[in-house]
Amino acid sequence: MDDHKVLVMAVACKVLDYKRQNPSAELEQIMGYAIRGLKGDEMFKLKAIAVIDRVIKYKQKNTPDKVVIQKLMSELDQIFGGINPLDSE
Repeated sequence: MDDHKVLVMAVACKVLDYKRQNPSAELEQIMGYAIRGLKGDEMFKLKAIAVIDRVIKYKQKNTPDKVVIQKLMSELDQIFGGINPLDSE
C-alpha cells in the first residue's frame, strides 16, 4: 500500500501545482502534463490516471488542495479498486 500512497501524493501534487499555475487548463492538458515523465508500466499509468481524474473532480468543486490530498489518501481502496491487471495471455 505504501507504493500507492507515494503514487497518489506525487501525481496529486503535480496536478495541483499545474492547475494552480494554469487555472483554465483543460483535462487533456492536465493529463498530458501529469503523465509526461512518469516511469512505470501500464498498470502504474492507469493508476495515475485514476488519481488525476479524482483530483480534477475535487478541484471542480473548489475543494482546497489540502482537503484533496486528505480525501485521496482515505479513498485509496476506492480509487484503485476498479483497476485490475490486464491479462497478458
